[in-house]
Amino acid sequence: MLAELNVNFPVRAHRISLAEFPSSARATIELSEGHHRTYQSDGETIDLDTVISVWWRRPERCELPPVYHGIDRTFVAAECDHFVTGLLWSLDCLWINSPLYEPAASRKVQQLTIARQLGLRIPRTIVTSNPDAASNFLKSLGRGSVFKRVGASPGPFCQTTRLTKDWLPRLRTITSCPTIFQEYIEPIADYRIVWLDGQLWPFEIDATSSSIPEDTRLDPALPCRLTSFDAGLCALLYKLMRALNLLFGVLDLRLGIDGNMYFFEVNPAGQFAYLEDRTGVPLIRALATRLARGK
Repeated sequence: MLAELNVNFPVRAHRISLAEFPSSARATIELSEGHHRTYQSDGETIDLDTVISVWWRRPERCELPPVYHGIDRTFVAAECDHFVTGLLWSLDCLWINSPLYEPAASRKVQQLTIARQLGLRIPRTIVTSNPDAASNFLKSLGRGSVFKRVGASPGPFCQTTRLTKDWLPRLRTITSCPTIFQEYIEPIADYRIVWLDGQLWPFEIDATSSSIPEDTRLDPALPCRLTSFDAGLCALLYKLMRALNLLFGVLDLRLGIDGNMYFFEVNPAGQFAYLEDRTGVPLIRALATRLARGK
């Protein structure tokens, strides 16, 4: 993205990693007569007052020098986080996505609830830390099921997994870690939809050819092509993304063998470059164009 912006647009793009603050980066905001905001890193000073857009993507945490321990480390970490995020969030510019809305939008429970309220079909679902509730739900399905993580926070990647009899004795462990359980939707096709400020690019993925049909994200060699959706489904996705206050997101849907389209989730910072690599659709150029335009 940096190369695309700096080479093909009349802007200067910078990458800021919060992990470099405060060890190797410095920042200042002066609020007296007017205001002036700067960020210094790698010998370069960025005049934040000239920023027209921010691509807020998977921000890291501030990394402190090892000299801080215990309560001192907790205090300094909070001070650094509040300062540098407050400094950036004070910018009156285009945000993709707004850091005020993205944390709430990334909550899968909220996504599923809103999607269902708007009329999107979702798999039968339970999210629980109660082993008995999970067990009763799974028995009621009368068909295959999967489980997946509830959150989308930094940490190890966790794939959607088919629930087999071998997993059932481990249901007791969810008392410490809530889990999503859903009916397994036998696929005709999977769809990964890139959404950008009212535009969408739906990509059809041949899930029937996958050795991991429960999570085709892990099967990068699957055939993939740009397709289209009917106006009704596009309108529902538009309402969902507006309800979540997202300018950008990557949505996952599945067409089941029952002929129904199921909404799975939306990732506000989802992977999409591989779709461009496999199809030639200029997604990076589209996002860069929106960023270069600003508010």
